[in-house]
Amino acid sequence: MGDWGLDAWAKKVLVCPEMNKRMVVVVSVLFIGVICLPVLASSARRLTFDELIIGSDRVVEATVTGVGSAWASDNRRIYTTFTFETQSEVAGTGEKRFDVVQPGGKVGRWAQITHGYLNFKKGDRVVLFLEAVPRGYRVVGLCQGVFGYFTDESNDAIHQKLVGLHFPDDHGWPMVMDRLQAFEHIRTLFAKRRTP
Repeated sequence: MGDWGLDAWAKKVLVCPEMNKRMVVVVSVLFIGVICLPVLASSARRLTFDELIIGSDRVVEATVTGVGSAWASDNRRIYTTFTFETQSEVAGTGEKRFDVVQPGGKVGRWAQITHGYLNFKKGDRVVLFLEAVPRGYRVVGLCQGVFGYFTDESNDAIHQKLVGLHFPDDHGWPMVMDRLQAFEHIRTLFAKRRTP
């Protein structure tokens, strides 16, 4: 049986120019792929359901009614404004129509992609955990504070819409729960938070 140690492999590659070129290309592609893997997701601390509630000023069921992207005043970053219409207030209060501004978007032939933020589309119906900021609201925990709907004959459930997030100490599976039980828990925790 031949010697398949690193030295023997290096000798074989060095004496065969065609193999050497191929190996350089393959190793380069693999190296670039390994380096780029973490770039496809943003690392974040995994928030529990209670932490999402505690970090929120308001929790709503809402529908996306408008989407618009524009350059920031420094012309170096693109931001997208998503306009929502409230369908129901789960907890907290606020205006029926409100905006969520997120980094990233497309203006003309230019686009900026940001990982960890959900790219909403007009007509999307979601549950949002919102934190008040000067220009509207921000979703708590990046996309961790966005839930979509599972509806069938026997169950009305919501599920977390995790996109582009990596949790170093967590499996990263989305939370799935009964909608009515989740809303009851949100209201209970909100009431406790406001009790002196």
